[in-house]
Amino acid sequence: MSNSAQANVTRESRLALQPISVVEHGDAFLVGDPARSAFFAVPEVGVVALRALQSGARIADAETAAEAYAGQHVDVLDFAEVLVAAGLVESVDGRPIALDSASADATGGFIEGVRPELVRPFFSRPAWCLYALLLAACLIAFARRPELRPTFEAIFFLADPAASVVAGAVIGLLLGVCHEACHWLAARASGVGARFSVSRRLFLPVLETDLSQLWAVPRSQRWSPFLAGMAFDTVVLGAALGVRLAWNEGLIDPPPLAVRLAGAVVLLQVIALAFQTLVFLRTDLYAVLVTALGCFNLYRVSALVLRRRLRVLRPAEAAELAAAHPRDRRVANWFAALSLLGVAAAAWMFVVWFVPATVITAGWLFASLGGAPLGSTSFWQALALGSVAGLQAIVPLVIFTRERLRG
Repeated sequence: MSNSAQANVTRESRLALQPISVVEHGDAFLVGDPARSAFFAVPEVGVVALRALQSGARIADAETAAEAYAGQHVDVLDFAEVLVAAGLVESVDGRPIALDSASADATGGFIEGVRPELVRPFFSRPAWCLYALLLAACLIAFARRPELRPTFEAIFFLADPAASVVAGAVIGLLLGVCHEACHWLAARASGVGARFSVSRRLFLPVLETDLSQLWAVPRSQRWSPFLAGMAFDTVVLGAALGVRLAWNEGLIDPPPLAVRLAGAVVLLQVIALAFQTLVFLRTDLYAVLVTALGCFNLYRVSALVLRRRLRVLRPAEAAELAAAHPRDRRVANWFAALSLLGVAAAAWMFVVWFVPATVITAGWLFASLGGAPLGSTSFWQALALGSVAGLQAIVPLVIFTRERLRG
């Protein structure tokens, strides 16, 4: 049963609302509960009605105030039911409302131990200027010094190729954790919380930082949290590239392993930064794009537009698309085409690269484990490589299954 049905909301009802943030976003306002990351968009007249409800007015009185502002009929009762269904109402006429388990989101999952003022210097305007200059310097170095450009052979920086692959996977994981930690730190600098999770992008497992609380702050404060991970990637890339450049110029004489390790890190960070350009996978730059264009739910609306073009749109989805913000629908006209091209390319990679590589690795793994003495070097090499390949294949499947069960 829905919250609104339980509450029995009428035009004579008075609502006690949860703490609600109201942030201007283009020609609309984002209304929601930052602690639970529950937000939706309303026009300005919705804010007028909301303020009246917050003051303790009856729904009928809030409707009168909204109609006086808009100059036409406004259905505040329907708006009140939306607030109840979204879990933004504590009680109706003094009767407490129990949130649906599906909508409740424990705030204990949000990490708030870092004081914002301690990390703000790392995301100040001077800091971002330095990050931008460092990225430009890396691009110039790649353009003018071809020997510094990463190659896929760079991942084999150890004498043992198997050990190189495993070590590269571990280093990539650690760098990914640091990337996400920087999103979190930048969110704290903006005064909001964040939480970590493991997710997927199609068939690729990824670490993810939930930054949905940023909808509660002005748009100008969202850029740093969205771009913080790429800033970290740029710093690491610049440091590793600096080692390679200084060694090439004879300025330093580090151990050969350190030079090769720097080359592997350059490769990993170039891949990490290039991945962020795949906006159809909801990467960091997708969040930047949505913010810059003033969209609200571009990914979902684009999926609905695509389903409509393929003539597989269900009636409920058609109603959802019709109710979407006009800006989302406009942008989705071209973003849906971009997403379709991206998914087609990803499907090609899945069939041509991922599946054969998984089959070949599995065959080699079982043959190696069956033929190598237990506890031998060959046995542990096969087990380590098999574990890396297995996690790459199994984790997305587990996440997909979890998503379907939750759905």
